[in-house]
Amino acid sequence: MAERLYHCPARRRITAAVHPRYVSDLEECLARRDIASVFLTGGRSVRQFLRDRPGFFPGKRKTLEDGPLELYQFTLPAHREEEILQALAGAAGFDRPGHGSVFSQPLEEYCGSEEDRGSDEKAQKVDRVEEQRRLTRDLSLLTVILSLPGSGEHLAGIALELGLCVPIITHGIGTGVRDKLGLLRITIPPRKEIVHLLIPAHDEESILRILIDEARLNAPGRGFIYSTPVDRALLDTRLRLGKQRHAASIEQIIAAIDDLRQDTSWRRRSAAGARQTQPLYRREPGQEIIALCREGAGDRIVSRALRAGAGGATVGKVRRLRFSSPSGESQACERVILRMSQGRCEGVVAAILEGSPEGALESLQIISSPRVFSYQS
Repeated sequence: MAERLYHCPARRRITAAVHPRYVSDLEECLARRDIASVFLTGGRSVRQFLRDRPGFFPGKRKTLEDGPLELYQFTLPAHREEEILQALAGAAGFDRPGHGSVFSQPLEEYCGSEEDRGSDEKAQKVDRVEEQRRLTRDLSLLTVILSLPGSGEHLAGIALELGLCVPIITHGIGTGVRDKLGLLRITIPPRKEIVHLLIPAHDEESILRILIDEARLNAPGRGFIYSTPVDRALLDTRLRLGKQRHAASIEQIIAAIDDLRQDTSWRRRSAAGARQTQPLYRREPGQEIIALCREGAGDRIVSRALRAGAGGATVGKVRRLRFSSPSGESQACERVILRMSQGRCEGVVAAILEGSPEGALESLQIISSPRVFSYQS
């Protein structure tokens, strides 16, 4: 039985995907802003690299270039969302291309301690943020969990070709569906690539259709995709690397128009063709459930979730950094990701809360997920 957890119905999850060069500035800002701890995982960004063709051949050759990223995630009371986003933008330069992205999402959380919950009443005595950056709203986060090696790079290339965003790729181990296949499970690798794409919410339908088709997610054993809402964000606009022939790149022009109009609705894609056929995805209201626990407890949490009706889970390694500790204590943890239908969510959450080992569950996060697609025979 898990120890008492504090139920916080109105929270925000902040995700900062930052270039390693700016990690120290980000961590210093978090400590100064009274953030008790964060969960950290390594990942990579993917960008297009434009090279001149060899010899006398005209034009450019496009290749994909990987770069390291550090992903920081933490939760806080909703009223601190704007303050923290503005502070992080100033510290790590998220308003400058190539530095990374930062965004917030609304969620419900069960926190493991009073320190993690933070105070909803007391004001934080911190330095004021002098420059207020304009944050983008009306976004969605697409999470794509892929089974085949190299499919994350392929999907990232599609997203870059569409001009969507800088894809973020992390890794995990899949359990559940694969374990039920018996000997056939050897055909599906346990290691998963997790691709995160920040897109305009009004384009979610047409983009889902394109990604499902181009990445062949409608074939068995490929993976699945689902969406979650994003409240506010500062996006990395450097989609391409290489020699620039003009005073401003197309990404800089788009970012400037976004800033002037204060939204991304002018970028709406035509969905005329999409309305003529049935959608490939399911508009199935559900939740993304993320359980953050101490190392070694993930298997038991997954087992309890599967018995309560979960179809499968993806488990990844994370580190917990405690800024409240003078020595900056680091602790090995695990992150369990589930995507549940509305009807099964309550039972799975109850099973995780009741069946987690004493003191092992650090945080249980629940966020709405309006759309999902996975192959169905």
